[in-house]
Amino acid sequence: MVAATLGLSKDINLVPDFLQGGGEMGALIRAYDWAASPLGTPATWPVALKVAVRLLLSTQHPIFLWWGPELIQFYNDAYRRSIGPERHPHALGQRGHDCWVEIWPIIGSQIDQVMSGRGSTWNENHLVPITRHGKREDVYWTYSFSPIDDANAPHGIGGVLVMCTETTETILAEQRLRKAQERTQFRMQVADALHSMSDPAAIMNYVTEALGYHLRVDQANYYVRAGDEFVVEGEWRTPGTKSLRGRHSLIEFGANVGMAKSGSVLRIDDTSGGAPGFKELEMAGSFLFRYFTTVSGPQVCISTKKHRAHGPMTKSLWCATSPSVRGPRSSARAPRFSAKPGKSVSGLSQNARR
Repeated sequence: MVAATLGLSKDINLVPDFLQGGGEMGALIRAYDWAASPLGTPATWPVALKVAVRLLLSTQHPIFLWWGPELIQFYNDAYRRSIGPERHPHALGQRGHDCWVEIWPIIGSQIDQVMSGRGSTWNENHLVPITRHGKREDVYWTYSFSPIDDANAPHGIGGVLVMCTETTETILAEQRLRKAQERTQFRMQVADALHSMSDPAAIMNYVTEALGYHLRVDQANYYVRAGDEFVVEGEWRTPGTKSLRGRHSLIEFGANVGMAKSGSVLRIDDTSGGAPGFKELEMAGSFLFRYFTTVSGPQVCISTKKHRAHGPMTKSLWCATSPSVRGPRSSARAPRFSAKPGKSVSGLSQNARR
């Protein structure tokens, strides 16, 4: 009965029943030249493969399928939305390894586990970065790799059925919420600590050290601008990190640094081979600079700077301003400290700690 349902209709010119429907991917599967592939024409496919493809085309849930020793690929419309134009539509009928070279170190062993008869796999909110829409993205999935039984295949397993759900938006939303909560908690802790402090030097030392640890960077500095120069008046750094104390020329960091004087943020993702100032200070990686002019007093601004090897630079920027008279403590405002008015302070950090 099953074989009859999944076989060809009496009229050989009609589409096999098991390939009916399925939207765009159904049409692509029907139009594909399977006779030129390792699988041969659909009429000759094993019943297990026909059943799996029928399931793939008839569900709205994202499904991917590898079949045979060469892991020939099938997928449905729901899955198509997650892979981008780099792979769709040529991923159909392609060999698995050829299609997924960039993530084979992640999924290759899981496929081997299933195909060798060692059972299914399960991963929840698992990071599987892929290139799609022109860039490499951190993509999170909850998915299972399950065996498709076929008595005539090695180990009795003909292929791998992938049931999956992309959870990227959920994970990123959770990460944003967690970071926001951490920032709020940190600001409140700093505000509480600074409430009882009055010495400017002690306040600067506390803030730079606290921010350095919180942002997980190797160095946090505060600067005072003097004309076309800036003076590093204080810093916190990890052991082995080169000190940046002293006077430095803004020109040595390139013309773009001047653009940051207006209050905009200057971001340089890779300083290698750039302006001589970065080389002189042994600053390899990324750089974030912001110049401030304040009426009430100086600001200390610490920006995260991560080396490329440790991932992309974050966009967090922490500031503490100083009025001439301290007001009442408030966790909703930036930490306050006493210092001379009329100065401008900016911050940067060296390579991020692991």
